[in-house]
Amino acid sequence: KQWYQRRVRAVEKTLLLKMDEIADTYNYQELDDIPVEWNSLNNLLKPQRNSGNNTNKMFQLKSILAGVHFCVQHLRLQNLPKIRIVDFCSGAGHLGIFLAHHFPDCQVILVETKWGSLRYAKERIDKLGLRNVTLCLAHMEQFVGRFELGVSLHACGSATDIVLQQSVRSEAAVVSSPCCYGKIVNSEFLTYPKSERFRDIVCDHDEFFKISRLADHQSNSENYMKCVDIDRIEHLRDCGYQFVSISKLKPLTCSPKNNLIVAFK
Repeated sequence: KQWYQRRVRAVEKTLLLKMDEIADTYNYQELDDIPVEWNSLNNLLKPQRNSGNNTNKMFQLKSILAGVHFCVQHLRLQNLPKIRIVDFCSGAGHLGIFLAHHFPDCQVILVETKWGSLRYAKERIDKLGLRNVTLCLAHMEQFVGRFELGVSLHACGSATDIVLQQSVRSEAAVVSSPCCYGKIVNSEFLTYPKSERFRDIVCDHDEFFKISRLADHQSNSENYMKCVDIDRIEHLRDCGYQFVSISKLKPLTCSPKNNLIVAFK
């Protein structure tokens, strides 16, 4: 255990010494605040939870809305015939339905593996009279459609990287708030570190996983999350993305996992 702790501290020191150098090469985007009149909003558009954290969920949705608004503004400058937004790991559509309401000229696709969640989403969509939402029962990796913007809110572990991977495949913008860094694992679809720059810094992927697991600890977790997410945006840069940024869910207290990746080509 002591050897492990010394090794992690050594890796951490190496990484964090490089973080300032790397941080100078990416943007921190202060997103515009998008007003949301929650009191006048249909209850079906609000977080459907009874666990006492609805206020935090509202803040999280509002932060994602700001990131999506920023990307949609950029996409509209390209005179695209349509803008398709894919909500990966959509669950019952709390995020996707919320976005469909705020962007009626965009098509929103909910991708989810659980039919029960999509059935509940459909009930809400029908009651709200939304005509710009499509449901897709599939694993994220199986989704093959084209789209212009990929979004996710707290996609667990490597699921965030599949969202990024799918967005790269479709040359789409992305707004993603990661979660559960300690559940990041190699698979047939993903290997870590993802970026060329991080592979130069961290030679052993096991060392990278030690850092990712420490990102789920409250003590100094911010630095570890930063390490993992800079690897992610550096990978997007490798894939030709011209704008890459780590923003924040606001207020920061709305979630301990409050990083927000925003990127577009």
